[in-house]
Amino acid sequence: MPGPRLLVLAPDPDGTVARDWVKSFLPGTAAVYRDHGILWLSARQAFRTSGIRVPDDVPGLIERVYGEAAGAEVPAGLEHNHQAARGERSAERSFALHNLLDLDAGYVRAGQPWPDETRVATRLADDRRTLRLARWDGATLAPLCPDLDPRRGWAMSEVSVRAARIGREAPATGPLAAAIAAARATWGRYEQDALLVALDADADGLRAEVVDAKDRPVVLRYRAGRGLEVRQPPGAGAGR
Repeated sequence: MPGPRLLVLAPDPDGTVARDWVKSFLPGTAAVYRDHGILWLSARQAFRTSGIRVPDDVPGLIERVYGEAAGAEVPAGLEHNHQAARGERSAERSFALHNLLDLDAGYVRAGQPWPDETRVATRLADDRRTLRLARWDGATLAPLCPDLDPRRGWAMSEVSVRAARIGREAPATGPLAAAIAAARATWGRYEQDALLVALDADADGLRAEVVDAKDRPVVLRYRAGRGLEVRQPPGAGAGR
């Protein structure tokens, strides 16, 4: 009886391996997976394996790709990339250990209590900002996703964007400023870092202006079915 098949799309690991071994064939993969030596070891192992029994064969496969001995077999064309990726992983490991909480020592950091406002990243990626999207009709400000429980409505109206793209809310005055303050007053302590974005309706959906990390104006547009778009129009003002 035929069983499941594993299809592997990769350049030939047994052919010529130059620095662009992955990039010339799968540029997207080369950008996402930084260690091309690991990719080569994975492809070689996959192509040399006639079948994989799970879970029996998994430990051996992992060792033949990630083990110390396996690293010595990376081709010369990928050696520089492989060593650079290993250096990045070592730096990331050091960062994680620096922020690790020792449960036996209690809530202390290097012998000192953790400050109340200390923020520790939970993942090694671009910094993110949380936006809470709201509808503004000139008189009422409400979560984009309405709910009988306003707390749940605000939580369901959250989106995450790169911090470099959105620095702060655009200045608001008058009724809008009062509505924003009233909404924020209902949020908990750990929700205050979110930016509240008041979207106005126009012919193309919902629109708002904010400011990026360099104080440049940014236009946000929300459309059902397409989600949130972030654009920086040339010459646009930052105020609402």
